[in-house]
Amino acid sequence: MPGIRRREMLAGLAALHCGRAAAHDDAGPLLVPLARIGEGEQLRIAWRGQPVFVRHRSAAEIAAVRAVPLSTLRDPERDEDRTRDPDWLVVIGRCTHEGCEPFAGLGDDGGWLCLCHGSQFDLSGRVRKGPAPTNLPVPPHHFPVRTMLAIGGGGA
Repeated sequence: MPGIRRREMLAGLAALHCGRAAAHDDAGPLLVPLARIGEGEQLRIAWRGQPVFVRHRSAAEIAAVRAVPLSTLRDPERDEDRTRDPDWLVVIGRCTHEGCEPFAGLGDDGGWLCLCHGSQFDLSGRVRKGPAPTNLPVPPHHFPVRTMLAIGGGGA
């Protein structure tokens, strides 16, 4: 593919194949092939030393997070403002309370739960419960093609 370096492609493929975090330096964007992440599934990768959660959301998940009244959120943000493509949520997987890594699927609504102090995040990465003051951050990213995610680098 034009513009995709072999090293970046291999890092993304290794993350998908092994189900482990792919290490990446700051030289350019981390490319993540999306075709093997099924609807309702999540991939955890490493970017700049931090966990990043890439979730392929279902239509029901999208509808549920978009139906949440902003007035009920500690850090009110519309789901539409947190995603570049509604099917894909990309967030840095560090609790905004003390930096622990929350676990997927353990939150009340199927989102993330930080076991350290009980913060919960919905499937838009928005804080719903616990001491976390803000939502999970959204890293700079874009989709150079429909089946590829680029985290960091230009175009984000």
